[in-house]
Amino acid sequence: MNDELRLFKYLGYIGKRKKKIKGVLAAETEEKAIKELNKQGIKEVKLQDKTPFLAKWEVFTRKVKDKEFGMFFEKLATQMEVGLSPSRSLQNFLTEGFSYNMLLFINKVKNSLNKGTSLTEALNEPKILPKNIISLIEIGEETGKIIDIFNELSKLYYEQDKIKSSLRKATFKPIGLISFAFAILLFVVPIMLNPIKGLQSQFNTGEGLPALTIIVMNATDFLTHYWWLIVVIIASIIIIHKKIYKNNFKYKENWDAFIFNFPIIGRFHSSLAVYLTLLNLYILHRAGMPVEQSFKMISDSQENEEYKKDIEEIRQSLKEGNSLEESINYSTYLPKVYKDIIKQGEATGKMVRELEKAKIFAEKDFHNTSDLIISSFAKITGIFVTILIGIIIIAVYMPIFSIVGQVMKTI
Repeated sequence: MNDELRLFKYLGYIGKRKKKIKGVLAAETEEKAIKELNKQGIKEVKLQDKTPFLAKWEVFTRKVKDKEFGMFFEKLATQMEVGLSPSRSLQNFLTEGFSYNMLLFINKVKNSLNKGTSLTEALNEPKILPKNIISLIEIGEETGKIIDIFNELSKLYYEQDKIKSSLRKATFKPIGLISFAFAILLFVVPIMLNPIKGLQSQFNTGEGLPALTIIVMNATDFLTHYWWLIVVIIASIIIIHKKIYKNNFKYKENWDAFIFNFPIIGRFHSSLAVYLTLLNLYILHRAGMPVEQSFKMISDSQENEEYKKDIEEIRQSLKEGNSLEESINYSTYLPKVYKDIIKQGEATGKMVRELEKAKIFAEKDFHNTSDLIISSFAKITGIFVTILIGIIIIAVYMPIFSIVGQVMKTI
């Protein structure tokens, strides 16, 4: 990417009344920034280079949010609908308030278009968009339905952003509750139990601490002194898992099957996979791609090997000349209701309408599943934290009652 792109905060005047206007513009040089603002009718421009540490950090992380890609495709479709060229549209985006990383992507695509490359080649050059997205854009250019494709891609990226937001929401509360419980174990329990040990020694009760209290104290001591070891072990397991998962296909295959069939988590993954499959199938069929090629693209874009096998069985059946009605029966994970909708579409010749209906149902099912899992995680974590705190309270109060009882006997 062109790392020379800079962010300028500008102040200028527009119109005969010289109305003050300000904002942020991305450009390679001050001269280009002033020239672009002058094209927009903004005169007497004052610029301030505001390429901040945040911009440099974004370049380092190289991440662009799905929400921004959704906005990018939505705006590109809108501007192309009114007759603007892709290159001119992208130039306008440099003042739209995108993140610095997204602006680098837009600038790279714009420069490629200005050199005469096709829209598909230009969008592929930064190597950020996945190959299935690039394939959809290529189909859109070939069929003349590029604006429709951009609108659908916008919906897809917005939906992916919602999915990731749901995942964050599902994990935030449980992690918070578990962290709270362990904070009590690490910091509160020692403060409460150490004086009790002193009291026991002072009153010479002749009895040791209760077994549960000893267990809790030992656990607290271990966490206090060896928390770093636990962090190292967990981090090592994650790193080793990721490395083996990436380099060992058999391990990846077994892990994907385990995740896809694991209670609750598997249901989430399968409902997400089915929704994205129907969404992509709808987009591809609407763009005029043959069904067998559509399933090949969907298969190639799958990261989960277990679900990929499922899609591959459908594709192989279609390749052998079987009808879609026969082929989708090979799917293990596609629910019967969606199979029936697809069969209805094939029988009536209204596949696009039926696929749209199926993807809407699948979207609702995914969100319902997400809500169920979020509430389930919250309840399970709540129960775990309640039990843990209950054990701590019992462990703290048992020696107190024991000491009081021993003292009363000596009175």
